[in-house]
Amino acid sequence: MVVGIVKSTSYDGVGFGWYATAISLGLVTALVSLQLLDFASSERRRMLAQMAFSNLRRRKRNTALVIVGLLIGSAIITSSLVVGDSLDATLQAEFAEALDEADIIISGRDLLGNPVWMNQTRMEGFVDTLFNNSDIDAVSIGIEMQIGLKSELHQTVEANDAHWLAMDEDYQTQGTWKPFGGSGGPLYSEINDGEAYISERAAEKMELEIGDTVEVSWSTISETGQVNRDMINLTVQEIVPTKISGYMGGGDSTIYTSLSQAQEILGRQGEINRIAISAMGGVLDAQAAEERALPFINSTLDEVIIAGDSGLDIATVPEDFSLAVLRISG
Repeated sequence: MVVGIVKSTSYDGVGFGWYATAISLGLVTALVSLQLLDFASSERRRMLAQMAFSNLRRRKRNTALVIVGLLIGSAIITSSLVVGDSLDATLQAEFAEALDEADIIISGRDLLGNPVWMNQTRMEGFVDTLFNNSDIDAVSIGIEMQIGLKSELHQTVEANDAHWLAMDEDYQTQGTWKPFGGSGGPLYSEINDGEAYISERAAEKMELEIGDTVEVSWSTISETGQVNRDMINLTVQEIVPTKISGYMGGGDSTIYTSLSQAQEILGRQGEINRIAISAMGGVLDAQAAEERALPFINSTLDEVIIAGDSGLDIATVPEDFSLAVLRISG
Protein backbone atom coordinates (compact mmCIF):
# COMPACT_ATOMS: atom_id res chain seq x y z
CA MET A 1 0.00 0.00 0.00
CA VAL A 2 2.86 2.38 0.85
CA VAL A 3 4.58 1.73 -2.50
CA GLY A 4 1.25 2.08 -4.30
CA ILE A 5 0.62 5.49 -2.73
CA VAL A 6 4.13 6.70 -3.63
CA LYS A 7 3.81 5.43 -7.21
CA SER A 8 0.50 7.27 -7.59
CA THR A 9 2.34 10.57 -7.09
CA SER A 10 4.80 12.23 -9.48
CA TYR A 11 7.77 10.82 -7.55
CA ASP A 12 9.69 8.35 -9.74
CA GLY A 13 12.51 7.32 -7.38
CA VAL A 14 10.90 4.19 -5.93
CA GLY A 15 13.86 1.91 -5.29
CA PHE A 16 14.81 -1.07 -3.14
CA GLY A 17 14.71 1.04 0.02
CA TRP A 18 11.03 1.84 -0.48
CA TYR A 19 10.11 -1.82 -0.95
CA ALA A 20 12.18 -2.88 2.08
CA THR A 21 10.55 -0.17 4.19
CA ALA A 22 7.07 -1.16 3.03
CA ILE A 23 7.69 -4.84 3.82
CA SER A 24 9.14 -3.96 7.24
CA LEU A 25 6.17 -1.76 8.09
CA GLY A 26 3.80 -4.52 7.01
CA LEU A 27 5.53 -7.10 9.20
CA VAL A 28 5.62 -4.76 12.21
CA THR A 29 1.94 -3.86 11.77
CA ALA A 30 0.99 -7.53 11.51
CA LEU A 31 2.99 -8.52 14.61
CA VAL A 32 1.65 -5.62 16.68
CA SER A 33 -1.92 -6.40 15.61
CA LEU A 34 -1.47 -10.09 16.48
CA GLN A 35 -0.06 -9.27 19.93
CA LEU A 36 -2.86 -6.81 20.67
CA LEU A 37 -5.50 -9.37 19.73
CA ASP A 38 -3.77 -12.03 21.81
CA PHE A 39 -3.46 -9.58 24.70
CA ALA A 40 -7.15 -8.65 24.55
CA SER A 41 -8.41 -12.25 24.38
CA SER A 42 -6.13 -13.95 26.94
CA GLU A 43 -6.12 -13.18 30.66
CA ARG A 44 -2.84 -15.10 31.01
CA ARG A 45 -1.22 -12.80 28.43
CA ARG A 46 -2.43 -9.72 30.30
CA MET A 47 -0.88 -11.02 33.54
CA LEU A 48 2.44 -11.71 31.80
CA ALA A 49 2.35 -8.21 30.30
CA GLN A 50 1.86 -6.67 33.75
CA MET A 51 4.85 -8.67 35.07
CA ALA A 52 6.96 -7.52 32.12
CA PHE A 53 6.12 -3.84 32.68
CA SER A 54 6.93 -4.22 36.36
CA ASN A 55 10.35 -5.70 35.51
CA LEU A 56 11.02 -2.83 33.10
CA ARG A 57 10.40 -0.28 35.85
CA ARG A 58 12.60 -2.19 38.32
CA ARG A 59 15.52 -2.69 35.91
CA LYS A 60 15.72 0.74 34.35
CA ARG A 61 19.41 0.45 33.34
CA ASN A 62 18.90 -2.80 31.42
CA THR A 63 15.77 -1.38 29.82
CA ALA A 64 17.62 1.74 28.69
CA LEU A 65 20.48 -0.34 27.23
CA VAL A 66 18.05 -2.53 25.28
CA ILE A 67 16.18 0.52 23.91
CA VAL A 68 19.40 2.27 22.91
CA GLY A 69 20.65 -0.90 21.21
CA LEU A 70 17.41 -1.24 19.25
CA LEU A 71 17.56 2.41 18.22
CA ILE A 72 21.17 2.12 17.03
CA GLY A 73 20.44 -1.08 15.10
CA SER A 74 17.39 0.47 13.44
CA ALA A 75 19.38 3.60 12.58
CA ILE A 76 22.15 1.55 10.94
CA ILE A 77 19.71 -0.43 8.81
CA THR A 78 17.69 2.65 7.86
CA SER A 79 20.83 4.64 7.01
CA SER A 80 22.12 1.92 4.69
CA LEU A 81 18.84 1.92 2.79
CA VAL A 82 18.75 5.73 2.63
CA VAL A 83 22.35 5.88 1.35
CA GLY A 84 21.55 3.35 -1.38
CA ASP A 85 18.48 5.25 -2.58
CA SER A 86 20.32 8.57 -2.36
CA LEU A 87 23.16 7.20 -4.49
CA ASP A 88 20.69 5.92 -7.07
CA ALA A 89 18.96 9.30 -7.17
CA THR A 90 22.29 11.13 -7.47
CA LEU A 91 23.47 8.96 -10.35
CA GLN A 92 20.13 9.35 -12.08
CA ALA A 93 20.25 13.14 -11.73
CA GLU A 94 23.90 13.32 -12.83
CA PHE A 95 23.69 11.06 -15.87
CA ALA A 96 20.22 9.83 -16.77
CA GLU A 97 18.46 13.18 -16.46
CA ALA A 98 21.28 14.93 -18.31
CA LEU A 99 21.32 12.40 -21.15
CA ASP A 100 17.66 12.98 -21.98
CA GLU A 101 16.79 10.50 -24.75
CA ALA A 102 20.39 9.86 -25.89
CA ASP A 103 20.88 6.09 -25.60
CA ILE A 104 23.66 5.33 -28.13
CA ILE A 105 26.58 7.62 -28.97
CA ILE A 106 28.89 7.10 -31.95
CA SER A 107 32.19 8.93 -31.52
CA GLY A 108 35.88 8.19 -31.10
CA ARG A 109 39.39 9.48 -30.56
CA ASP A 110 42.63 8.67 -32.35
CA LEU A 111 45.90 7.58 -30.74
CA LEU A 112 46.85 11.20 -30.02
CA GLY A 113 43.58 11.99 -28.28
CA ASN A 114 42.10 14.03 -31.12
CA PRO A 115 38.44 13.48 -32.05
CA VAL A 116 37.78 11.24 -35.03
CA TRP A 117 36.11 13.44 -37.64
CA MET A 118 33.44 12.13 -40.04
CA ASN A 119 32.05 13.54 -43.26
CA GLN A 120 28.79 15.32 -42.46
CA THR A 121 27.04 14.64 -45.77
CA ARG A 122 27.78 10.93 -45.60
CA MET A 123 26.68 10.73 -41.97
CA GLU A 124 23.45 12.60 -42.73
CA GLY A 125 22.63 9.80 -45.18
CA PHE A 126 23.37 7.30 -42.41
CA VAL A 127 21.13 9.22 -40.01
CA ASP A 128 18.26 9.42 -42.47
CA THR A 129 18.48 5.63 -42.93
CA LEU A 130 18.26 5.07 -39.18
CA PHE A 131 14.88 6.78 -39.07
CA ASN A 132 13.50 3.78 -41.01
CA ASN A 133 14.07 1.53 -37.98
CA SER A 134 11.02 1.27 -35.72
CA ASP A 135 13.18 0.93 -32.59
CA ILE A 136 14.82 4.35 -33.17
CA ASP A 137 12.81 7.49 -32.48
CA ALA A 138 15.43 10.26 -32.83
CA VAL A 139 18.93 10.82 -34.24
CA SER A 140 21.17 13.88 -34.29
CA ILE A 141 24.71 14.83 -35.30
CA GLY A 142 27.15 17.28 -33.76
CA ILE A 143 30.57 18.10 -32.37
CA GLU A 144 31.94 17.35 -28.92
CA MET A 145 35.18 18.92 -27.65
CA GLN A 146 37.10 19.05 -24.42
CA ILE A 147 37.94 22.67 -23.70
CA GLY A 148 39.15 25.18 -21.16
CA LEU A 149 37.12 28.15 -19.97
CA LYS A 150 38.35 31.45 -18.58
CA SER A 151 36.62 34.60 -17.34
CA GLU A 152 38.79 37.72 -17.27
CA LEU A 153 36.04 39.65 -15.48
CA HIS A 154 35.68 37.24 -12.56
CA GLN A 155 39.25 35.87 -12.68
CA THR A 156 37.97 32.28 -12.80
CA VAL A 157 39.34 29.38 -14.83
CA GLU A 158 38.17 25.89 -15.74
CA ALA A 159 41.31 24.45 -17.35
CA ASN A 160 40.70 21.51 -19.72
CA ASP A 161 37.92 20.10 -17.51
CA ALA A 162 35.06 21.72 -19.41
CA HIS A 163 33.13 20.47 -22.43
CA TRP A 164 31.73 21.96 -25.64
CA LEU A 165 28.71 20.35 -27.24
CA ALA A 166 27.34 21.58 -30.57
CA MET A 167 24.39 19.72 -32.09
CA ASP A 168 22.57 20.20 -35.38
CA GLU A 169 19.72 22.65 -34.81
CA ASP A 170 17.41 20.95 -37.35
CA TYR A 171 17.84 17.35 -36.20
CA GLN A 172 17.35 18.49 -32.58
CA THR A 173 13.76 19.48 -33.43
CA GLN A 174 12.93 16.03 -34.87
CA GLY A 175 11.82 12.97 -32.97
CA THR A 176 11.86 12.90 -29.19
CA TRP A 177 14.65 15.42 -28.49
CA LYS A 178 13.53 18.00 -25.96
CA PRO A 179 14.58 21.63 -25.34
CA PHE A 180 17.11 22.33 -22.58
CA GLY A 181 15.45 21.76 -19.22
CA GLY A 182 12.31 20.26 -20.74
CA SER A 183 9.21 21.61 -22.46
CA GLY A 184 9.37 25.34 -23.14
CA GLY A 185 13.15 25.54 -22.64
CA PRO A 186 15.67 27.16 -25.00
CA LEU A 187 16.61 25.44 -28.27
CA TYR A 188 19.83 25.01 -30.24
CA SER A 189 18.23 26.97 -33.08
CA GLU A 190 17.91 29.99 -30.78
CA ILE A 191 21.65 30.30 -30.07
CA ASN A 192 23.01 33.46 -31.68
CA ASP A 193 26.33 33.74 -33.50
CA GLY A 194 29.11 34.72 -31.15
CA GLU A 195 27.09 33.55 -28.15
CA ALA A 196 26.63 30.29 -26.26
CA TYR A 197 24.51 28.60 -23.62
CA ILE A 198 26.37 27.52 -20.51
CA SER A 199 25.46 24.92 -17.91
CA GLU A 200 24.41 25.85 -14.39
CA ARG A 201 27.57 24.18 -13.08
CA ALA A 202 29.79 26.39 -15.26
CA ALA A 203 27.90 29.52 -14.22
CA GLU A 204 28.23 28.58 -10.55
CA LYS A 205 31.91 27.59 -10.61
CA MET A 206 33.02 30.52 -12.76
CA GLU A 207 30.58 33.11 -11.34
CA LEU A 208 29.24 33.81 -14.82
CA GLU A 209 26.03 35.65 -15.63
CA ILE A 210 24.07 36.26 -18.82
CA GLY A 211 25.92 38.83 -20.91
CA ASP A 212 29.38 37.96 -19.55
CA THR A 213 32.21 37.09 -21.92
CA VAL A 214 33.96 33.75 -21.53
CA GLU A 215 37.17 32.70 -23.25
CA VAL A 216 36.95 29.22 -24.80
CA SER A 217 40.22 27.44 -25.63
CA TRP A 218 41.03 24.01 -27.02
CA SER A 219 44.08 22.00 -28.03
CA THR A 220 44.90 19.97 -31.12
CA ILE A 221 47.85 17.63 -31.52
CA SER A 222 49.56 17.31 -34.90
CA GLU A 223 50.97 14.07 -36.30
CA THR A 224 54.43 15.24 -35.24
CA GLY A 225 53.24 15.67 -31.66
CA GLN A 226 53.09 19.48 -31.73
CA VAL A 227 50.38 20.91 -29.49
CA ASN A 228 48.43 23.89 -30.84
CA ARG A 229 46.16 25.99 -28.64
CA ASP A 230 43.33 28.05 -30.13
CA MET A 231 40.79 30.28 -28.43
CA ILE A 232 37.72 32.43 -29.01
CA ASN A 233 35.56 34.71 -26.87
CA LEU A 234 31.84 33.95 -26.61
CA THR A 235 29.07 35.82 -24.81
CA VAL A 236 26.84 33.96 -22.36
CA GLN A 237 23.36 34.03 -23.91
CA GLU A 238 21.58 31.66 -21.53
CA ILE A 239 22.29 29.57 -18.43
CA VAL A 240 20.66 26.18 -18.94
CA PRO A 241 19.95 23.39 -16.43
CA THR A 242 21.71 20.05 -16.45
CA LYS A 243 18.43 18.22 -16.97
CA ILE A 244 17.80 17.10 -20.56
CA SER A 245 21.00 18.58 -21.91
CA GLY A 246 21.49 15.42 -23.99
CA TYR A 247 25.07 15.09 -22.77
CA MET A 248 26.59 12.91 -20.06
CA GLY A 249 28.96 15.76 -19.17
CA GLY A 250 26.04 18.14 -18.79
CA GLY A 251 26.58 18.13 -15.04
CA ASP A 252 30.10 19.49 -15.57
CA SER A 253 31.12 22.91 -16.84
CA THR A 254 29.72 22.80 -20.37
CA ILE A 255 28.97 25.28 -23.15
CA TYR A 256 26.52 24.70 -26.00
CA THR A 257 26.47 26.18 -29.50
CA SER A 258 24.84 25.23 -32.77
CA LEU A 259 26.71 22.81 -35.04
CA SER A 260 27.15 25.36 -37.83
CA GLN A 261 28.66 27.88 -35.41
CA ALA A 262 31.12 25.31 -34.01
CA GLN A 263 32.16 24.21 -37.50
CA GLU A 264 32.92 27.80 -38.47
CA ILE A 265 34.92 28.47 -35.29
CA LEU A 266 36.92 25.25 -35.58
CA GLY A 267 37.37 25.45 -39.34
CA ARG A 268 35.63 22.08 -39.68
CA GLN A 269 32.93 22.86 -42.25
CA GLY A 270 31.25 19.66 -43.41
CA GLU A 271 32.65 17.56 -40.54
CA ILE A 272 31.22 16.12 -37.31
CA ASN A 273 32.52 13.84 -34.56
CA ARG A 274 29.38 12.80 -32.68
CA ILE A 275 26.16 10.97 -33.56
CA ALA A 276 23.48 10.65 -30.86
CA ILE A 277 20.75 8.02 -31.21
CA SER A 278 17.58 7.65 -29.15
CA ALA A 279 15.93 4.23 -28.90
CA MET A 280 12.23 3.80 -28.24
CA GLY A 281 11.40 4.30 -24.57
CA GLY A 282 12.93 6.47 -21.89
CA VAL A 283 16.55 6.65 -20.75
CA LEU A 284 16.00 3.98 -18.09
CA ASP A 285 13.75 1.58 -20.02
CA ALA A 286 15.10 1.59 -23.60
CA GLN A 287 17.51 -1.33 -23.25
CA ALA A 288 15.38 -3.82 -25.17
CA ALA A 289 14.95 -1.38 -28.07
CA GLU A 290 18.70 -0.63 -28.04
CA GLU A 291 19.56 -4.32 -28.32
CA ARG A 292 17.18 -4.75 -31.25
CA ALA A 293 18.45 -1.62 -33.01
CA LEU A 294 22.21 -2.18 -32.56
CA PRO A 295 22.63 -4.83 -35.32
CA PHE A 296 20.88 -2.51 -37.79
CA ILE A 297 23.00 0.46 -36.66
CA ASN A 298 26.25 -1.51 -36.97
CA SER A 299 25.48 -2.94 -40.41
CA THR A 300 24.29 0.42 -41.75
CA LEU A 301 27.36 2.22 -40.40
CA ASP A 302 29.64 -0.41 -41.97
CA GLU A 303 28.12 0.38 -45.37
CA VAL A 304 28.51 4.15 -44.97
CA ILE A 305 31.81 4.71 -43.15
CA ILE A 306 35.05 4.76 -45.13
CA ALA A 307 38.72 4.58 -44.20
CA GLY A 308 39.09 8.36 -44.05
CA ASP A 309 36.51 8.54 -41.26
CA SER A 310 38.86 6.40 -39.18
CA GLY A 311 41.95 8.43 -40.05
CA LEU A 312 43.20 5.91 -42.63
CA ASP A 313 43.99 5.99 -46.34
CA ILE A 314 44.08 2.85 -48.45
CA ALA A 315 46.41 2.97 -51.47
CA THR A 316 46.33 0.22 -54.08
CA VAL A 317 48.47 -0.70 -57.09
CA PRO A 318 46.27 -3.11 -59.10
CA GLU A 319 48.97 -4.19 -61.57
CA ASP A 320 51.21 -5.26 -58.69
CA PHE A 321 48.31 -6.73 -56.68
CA SER A 322 49.46 -4.62 -53.70
CA LEU A 323 47.61 -2.69 -51.04
CA ALA A 324 48.88 -0.27 -48.38
CA VAL A 325 47.06 1.18 -45.39
CA LEU A 326 48.32 4.61 -44.33
CA ARG A 327 47.36 6.62 -41.27
CA ILE A 328 46.50 10.19 -42.29
CA SER A 329 45.47 11.47 -38.84
CA GLY A 330 46.44 10.50 -35.31
